[in-house]
Amino acid sequence: MEAKDWATLEAQAGLDRAAMEEFAELIHKAKTAVLVWSMGITQHAYGGNAVQMVLNLGLTKGYVGRDKCGLMPIRGHSSVQGGAEMGAYATAFRAANQSIRRMPKNFRKITDSRCRIGWD
Repeated sequence: MEAKDWATLEAQAGLDRAAMEEFAELIHKAKTAVLVWSMGITQHAYGGNAVQMVLNLGLTKGYVGRDKCGLMPIRGHSSVQGGAEMGAYATAFRAANQSIRRMPKNFRKITDSRCRIGWD
């Protein structure tokens, strides 16, 4: 990871340095935790990356497979995003990257600049 100055980190995170350091200290000292996130973290151009960072933090700290620990995506109802909680989302499949007969005409990958307007 490239080094970033605190002013850049604060601007990108929407948090001040004290809040980020407080969270880092909390996670550093926590022997157990359940990391919980909801759809808001996924609903922007870098949502997949954001979820991956939460998961990596939980895995790095060993918050999987132990009592009082876990990684928990909260959904509005069962299967609200299809199989997304298990990585089964449209862009993960081979067909999403190729032209197939049944692909909806309005389907576009998030890398299509027309999809990114207003999300960055």
